[in-house]
Amino acid sequence: PVSMQNSPHYTYPIIDEINTFFHERIEACVKAGIRRNRLILDPGIGFGKTIQHNLQIIKGLSTFNQHGLPVLLGASRKSFIGEVLNQPP
Repeated sequence: PVSMQNSPHYTYPIIDEINTFFHERIEACVKAGIRRNRLILDPGIGFGKTIQHNLQIIKGLSTFNQHGLPVLLGASRKSFIGEVLNQPP
């Protein structure tokens, strides 16, 4: 957590990386005996992501629907919102 905001970068477009991660983790959960209806997807807005990454995630939220699971967007108290709006933290 101390360094996750230091130059976060991704090999592929952020939405693609998150969707790949979700696919892999959903499979692992189901294989471990966790029922799909017990899963919720959280793209981790603000965690190890730049302002641009966060905006791309918000714009691409509907792409996460492909997994057929609810999506949680924990956007409260996120400093990037103030930065985008040019407001103090």
